[in-house]
Amino acid sequence: PKEKTISATRDIAPSTLISASPLASPALTSKLFDFLQKALLFKLLRKGLNETLKLLQKDAVEFVLLAGDTDPLELLASVVQVCEEKGVPYVFVPQSAGLGRASGVKRPVICACVVVDEKQAVQAQIGFIKDELEALLYF
Repeated sequence: PKEKTISATRDIAPSTLISASPLASPALTSKLFDFLQKALLFKLLRKGLNETLKLLQKDAVEFVLLAGDTDPLELLASVVQVCEEKGVPYVFVPQSAGLGRASGVKRPVICACVVVDEKQAVQAQIGFIKDELEALLYF
């Protein structure tokens, strides 16, 4: 019997291909996940691709976390593009399962964002994290 071979290449325009970059280090990932749990308590965390895109359009996002193991990774291309247009820092974390657990759900999450903190409850921590993410993005 003939074996079926699966082609690794897809019919995708080269301009839409993205890579999981910048990828957070294990230490930064741990720090981000700890902060997500705090953001969840203050109701500043939003989960999911569609919700993140809606909030990005409204300029209501501090920073975005994306799962590096998303398959296909092109699902996240629109979020990356809008983040770059709006100047919102973003970073890839290694696993969607870890992002889901840190976001307070049992399912994998491919995209999450922290919204603008109007009450200034954790604004200082958000500032530190944004500085670290911008250093990853632009240097």
